[in-house]
Amino acid sequence: MLRRARGRTVDEALHELFLSSDSDVEPSVSSDSDEEGLWTPARARVQNETAPDVSGGASASVDEYVAEHADIDVANEAQPADVRDSSSSSSTSGTESDDDEQASERSHVHIQEQLAAGDDGSEGQWKMEENQPLQDSFTAQPGIKVPVPENAEPYHYFCLFFTLQFWQLLCTETNRFAQQYLNAHRDTLPARSRFRKWVDVSVQEMKVFFALFLLMGFIWKPEIDLYWNRNPLIFTPLFPASMKRDRWMCIASFLHFANNEDETARTDKLRKIRPLITFFQDKFQTVYIPYKHISIDEELVPWKGRLDFRQFIPSKRARFGVKIYALCESSGYMSNFFVYVGRDDHAYQPGLVEKVGKSGAVVVHLLDPLFLDKGYNVYIDNFYSSIELAEYLETRKTGVCGTIRKNRRGLPKRLVNLKLKKRGSFAYRTMGSKLFVKLSDTKEVYFLTNLFKPNVIATNKRDRTRKRVHKLNLVHQYNQYMGGVDRNDALLSYYSALRKSMKWYKKIGAHFIEEALLNSYILYKKSKSMPHHEYVISVLSALLADGTGPAAADDVAVANPAPADAAGPVPTTPVVPAAAAAATATPATPATPATARGLVVSSRLGGRKGHYPAPVPASCGKPEGKSQRRCVVCSHNGVRKMVTICCLDCVDMPGLCATPCFRIYHTCEKF
Repeated sequence: MLRRARGRTVDEALHELFLSSDSDVEPSVSSDSDEEGLWTPARARVQNETAPDVSGGASASVDEYVAEHADIDVANEAQPADVRDSSSSSSTSGTESDDDEQASERSHVHIQEQLAAGDDGSEGQWKMEENQPLQDSFTAQPGIKVPVPENAEPYHYFCLFFTLQFWQLLCTETNRFAQQYLNAHRDTLPARSRFRKWVDVSVQEMKVFFALFLLMGFIWKPEIDLYWNRNPLIFTPLFPASMKRDRWMCIASFLHFANNEDETARTDKLRKIRPLITFFQDKFQTVYIPYKHISIDEELVPWKGRLDFRQFIPSKRARFGVKIYALCESSGYMSNFFVYVGRDDHAYQPGLVEKVGKSGAVVVHLLDPLFLDKGYNVYIDNFYSSIELAEYLETRKTGVCGTIRKNRRGLPKRLVNLKLKKRGSFAYRTMGSKLFVKLSDTKEVYFLTNLFKPNVIATNKRDRTRKRVHKLNLVHQYNQYMGGVDRNDALLSYYSALRKSMKWYKKIGAHFIEEALLNSYILYKKSKSMPHHEYVISVLSALLADGTGPAAADDVAVANPAPADAAGPVPTTPVVPAAAAAATATPATPATPATARGLVVSSRLGGRKGHYPAPVPASCGKPEGKSQRRCVVCSHNGVRKMVTICCLDCVDMPGLCATPCFRIYHTCEKF
């Protein structure tokens, strides 16, 4: 089939281009050059038959990678012969003749030699040959590094991150701030202010407080007060049964993570949440070591108020907020992070910014010291990638793969300025172990890696014609492992309890608490299968049971029963410093979750003390005493029985037979 190129056929254009070659280019072409730089239809067919099958997901842009031979306009400016097709099987309306194929091959070889002869000094380091990727062995020991009970429940994994030290830190700093506030505002507080009834919070109360807070991510209401509203349309009996509204509001108002009077931290912009950040950074890295493939990206916690280090990222949904750099496994587990507070070169190692740049210093800062020199493969986007970073990570036995901006220093300019006509075509250059690729997709994409060769593989995806989709191996691997931070963001967004707040540190602190809860779920899923929402419900049920049960022996003096509005000066509670508490505290053994059929059972156990039978409340037009409910004990044992008696003192007001189900329900954890 003949095609027109500026008024000439393809054969005429190729013949004229071949005869008009420069005299300093040798007409003969070695077999090595042909094997390394030429992509022919014959070789495409061979590679299609021998290409390995690789399964895996891909992003929306690369999933549409068209398996079609590159359509290069030979009458236009010369283009290198390593512009390769991402597919070995093209679905065209006609077939080219053998003469056209041979002429095209001669033209590609001639153009490649012409470019090679015309390279300037800066291009000389980049070659048209295959690279030798890094082959460093993986020496880390991934997996959970703390003891976990056999047949552990979700609450045991939750307690891996939320230890007694965490709860004591929150109680200590919250009580300290409450006393500081009340001492400073005693004369100005209204007479009926809820703050005048403040008593110091205990560990158990703090557990109930956060259980209700996280539950708000499941049961969303526009105002906090509505969770305690008794309107039948929106009534949620669990909230008033677990904690009074004014008490929850008081704890939320005084919630604190650090000592305001610590003069040594005045220059730290994150001093309000520094103890919490330090605690979770240590827990995320010591509880679990990730596997070989990790990724680095940024998160954005929404915040539109006044804040010195508030960022604007138009590509994020929230746009305004606090930026957090995160290192995640492909599963979404967050292993390391730090909050960006503005330009501060002193936050990195001395001389690191000069070596790899500011964005590269972020990568090294997150990797050091846990992930460097151990053979990890890190995947990044074009904000971080650079030649200097790839060279530095290579010296630290760490592989890197990521997109890169075309204006980075040291890239081959001839290849950057090359125009790839056909979507799916690509061109590459190599320098040592590094591979630079220009790919034509919906837009031009640039990759830099020291982990892969420029080979094309067959995936398990198929196009509209039911043919296998082919793509670059580095693109396939990048799509498979780069999405760790995005997956983390997605899982957090499903049941997030974050709300607008007047204090930025409370919102950031709540974000990290949700991150720890998500990390515990990811670790649980590595051993057992459970939907995300069921896991969170199970954890919150056990947390409420643990918080409303009998006081634990290790719940030390963090509560003062004396009311704040008593006569005389406000008493000061003895506060144990966080460092001393951490040194003397022993790891808490997580309690067995007291749950049955997904119901909170803390309010029903302990015999019949405080629980009395009562008629089922009026509902569905039936008066009290005639309304019926199923007996939960009988239903659990496969018997359908309707009763008119229930227990109004239990959270869920279950229907129960007068005997023996009422006694069984209030004395047996499992029935």
